[in-house]
Amino acid sequence: MLRFYSGCPDTPNRSALTALRRSSLGTILLLVALGSCHSGTTQGAPSVRVELLVYSGQQNPAWELTEAEAQEFQRRLSELPVGPPPPPPPGLGYAGFSISVSPPTKDLPERIVVYKGVRVTAAGVTRRDEAGLEAWLRSLARNRGYADLLDAEGR
Repeated sequence: MLRFYSGCPDTPNRSALTALRRSSLGTILLLVALGSCHSGTTQGAPSVRVELLVYSGQQNPAWELTEAEAQEFQRRLSELPVGPPPPPPPGLGYAGFSISVSPPTKDLPERIVVYKGVRVTAAGVTRRDEAGLEAWLRSLARNRGYADLLDAEGR
């Protein structure tokens, strides 16, 4: 009989671990037992990556939103009314933000462009940025050390 420590262990007791390692089924059971203890917070939550569009021909700065930021992003996006398409971004310089969601959800499509309004490209819907979404993303960029890039572009 295999015994694990009570609660969600980071590791089972040594004899149980040794016994489990000796078989393929044991390895699978060990992974399931350990994985179930750590699956509570973010499993199933989409990854939201923000790219600050400032360069032409170079890699743009990018970062992942925290879970709280992703929820705030989704809240702000959901509040935006449908509106006319924003002007196209310029060929050079600041062109807003490109947001990639993986995996996409009902409320968060795979790609969203935020620039003087919001283009939700997966659904083909354009929204008016009345909730300050672009300004909020700029503040996140500043907090992550990209203030110089935004200041150089007058943002």
